Amino acid sequence: MKTLQEIAQGHENYLNIVSTFGGYVNKEDVVQEMYLRIYDHLQKYPDKEINLFYIWTTLRNIYFDIYKEDCKHCDLDIKEFKKVQTSECNKLKEEKLISIENSINDKLEELHYFDKMLFKIYTTTNKSLRTLSDEMNISVRTLHWSIKKTKEYLNNEIGEDYQDYKNNDLELI
Repeated sequence: MKTLQEIAQGHENYLNIVSTFGGYVNKEDVVQEMYLRIYDHLQKYPDKEINLFYIWTTLRNIYFDIYKEDCKHCDLDIKEFKKVQTSECNKLKEEKLISIENSINDKLEELHYFDKMLFKIYTTTNKSLRTLSDEMNISVRTLHWSIKKTKEYLNNEIGEDYQDYKNNDLELI
């Protein structure tokens, strides 16, 4: 049976493994979280063997959990619009952000009521599609399709302005 110290000897290898998943998440954070999960696993199941495949799977799961949480709304980060009051941005940037938010709301109003409400519920709650599906008695596939189409529509309509805002090209908005 490997102990946590023996597992920690491959720290550099674990960092390399995480870097193969992509450069989005901090590698060191993922590896440290893996150590915590393995420690909990060893406490629950002291006779179980920890092999490299288990470590790789744990690293991959942690990486994609963090990635999904951070990138739930990759193209249009609706949460950024709520930060206008707390951020210290100049007046022009604030006005542009509000205009983008208004145009998103206007474009959402043009959509079918079902799609609009699903999108609003999905973006305001931190619930997975499966959880929403269970609560609403709507299939996961229908939820996914509706939210995907709404995101694509908003990205096609407003995505360019939002990218200009993110790149501080405010005169292009």
